[in-house]
Amino acid sequence: MSQHFVFLTETGDMYKSEWVQRYIQHDNDVKRWANDLIDNKREIDQIILRGDGYILLPDTRQKSNESLNWLAFMTNPELRCIRDLRICHVKLLTKMHEECIKKILQTKKDCTANDVVCYAHYPPGVYRLHFHFRIPVSGSSAYELFRIHPIENILSNLSKNKNYYEKCELRIPIYENGNLFKALKSATLENS
Repeated sequence: MSQHFVFLTETGDMYKSEWVQRYIQHDNDVKRWANDLIDNKREIDQIILRGDGYILLPDTRQKSNESLNWLAFMTNPELRCIRDLRICHVKLLTKMHEECIKKILQTKKDCTANDVVCYAHYPPGVYRLHFHFRIPVSGSSAYELFRIHPIENILSNLSKNKNYYEKCELRIPIYENGNLFKALKSATLENS
C-alpha cells in the first residue's frame, strides 16, 4: 500500500525547531550505514574516490551490475542536509562536483559530463549530506522528483545569498502522518 504525500512549506525556523532537530538526530540503520562508510568501517572496497571532504561510491542499493547511480557523502557530520550549507561550502561543493564527474567519466567512457546529473534530496532520506550522481534521471516517482535540488541551483543560490538555505522557505513533499510530518506540524504549532 503506497503512502500519500502532501506538500508543506518549511521555514528556516521550523527546521531549527526542537521537534525537527529531534527527528534529525534520530539514529537509524541508513544513518549508521552512512557514518560507517565515512569512518572506513564498511564497504571500503566500494569507495571509488576519497576527496577532501567527501567520498564517492556506487549506489549499493542498485540491482544492476552496471552502475548508473553514485552517492557522494560529505564527511563533515555538521552537514546534514542542504539547509546546513553556507557560502563557505561553495568551493568544497564545486570541487566535489568536478572531481566526482571526472571519476565517473573514467568508468563510463561512453558518457559526457552533460549526461551526469548531480543533486541532493530535500528532505533527505538520511540526514547526512549526500549528493546523487545519475545517468540519466529516469524512473523516479513524483515524490522523488519533487525532492530533487540540482547542485547547479544550490551553488547559484548560495552565491546570491550566503545563508540562502538557512533562511529560505522550501515547499517540500512529505508522507502524510510520517514522523517528519508530525515534527513539522509540531514546529508549526510552536511557531504560531
